[in-house]
Amino acid sequence: MRQLREVLRLYFESHLTPRQIGSICKVSKSTVQRYLERLKSAGLSWPLPADLDDVALERRLFPPPPVASPEQRCLPDCAAIHKELKSRKNVTLQLLWEEYKQANPLGYACRDGSSVLYRSAAKLFRDLAEARADGSLSRLLESIARTDVLLVDDFAMAPLNDDERRSFLEVCDDRYGRRSTVLTSQLPVASWHAQIGDPTIADSILDRLVNNAYRIEMNGESIRKNKKEAAAKSIGGRS
Repeated sequence: MRQLREVLRLYFESHLTPRQIGSICKVSKSTVQRYLERLKSAGLSWPLPADLDDVALERRLFPPPPVASPEQRCLPDCAAIHKELKSRKNVTLQLLWEEYKQANPLGYACRDGSSVLYRSAAKLFRDLAEARADGSLSRLLESIARTDVLLVDDFAMAPLNDDERRSFLEVCDDRYGRRSTVLTSQLPVASWHAQIGDPTIADSILDRLVNNAYRIEMNGESIRKNKKEAAAKSIGGRS
């Protein structure tokens, strides 16, 4: 859970700056500023009402969006998709997605009108670093937070540095319970903690990523390898 009450206490009672609070609570200055903005938007002020506990405070500042029940949402069958792609002639992922959408209107899919952002983890971290350097980090984080689906490819392939893990914690913090985040990685989830680095920040990131998540582990040969071999056989067959 976010350190909302502690951040607010340090700001209103100890009169610390957002930068000082961020250093103490291991969040960025922009995160502290967003907490203060959300406090105002929620119609709250310091001191908080005596009957407002941490859970209620979290819900007031970060109300969860309505979601469909698990019974209404059918997870795509990845094994069946793989089999269909290999066995059905001229079938495409687009066709399979349209069939899935027709059979499961409330299924897990990016519907028309939903905003999607795809970035490799390396590119995402470069974007965040550049934004931090030129003073536009807060705007970039707000933009990412508003995106309906964030897809991060090749996550945790290299160890994260301090700025990367702190920025990614903010991304996860803003999106948890409100937007969808999809991560792909060549490494098992059990290895992510070590790759993230700082144990406290790693715990916070994985708490937001792993809880209430659907995990799909895929085995088998690389698709790129299979395509390369198929292309080589095709060329050999025409020679």
